[in-house]
Formats: sequence, structure tokens, C-alpha cells
Amino acid sequence: MNNDLEKCIDCLERDALKHTDLCAECIRKKFHEMIPYFEKIRPRDAESTSAAPKPQDAA
Repeated sequence: MNNDLEKCIDCLERDALKHTDLCAECIRKKFHEMIPYFEKIRPRDAESTSAAPKPQDAA
């Protein structure tokens, strides 16, 4: 982990954040690259993709 003011290991341009080896911009880019993976393993609307039938309200 990075404890000193060092350059980002990804872009080598900006200062890395305190407890990581990456700068904020590179962390943001990596997070956005992972969004399709997150949605694949856990869709936003989990109820519509559920295989189990929905319980019917006895109204």
C-alpha cells in the first residue's frame, strides 16, 4: 500500500490516494469498467429476473 505521496501506478500522472496505489480518476474508471459485471451477477431489478413465482396478494 502507498503511504507516501507517490504517483498512481496506473496512469503515472496524478498522486495516488493515501491507502491505495491509484489516483481517484483511475479508481473511478476501473469502477465504471466493472458496472456491467456487477449488473450481470446482480441485476438492478432482481424481482423481474427471479425464477421463483411471485406470491399473489389475497385481496
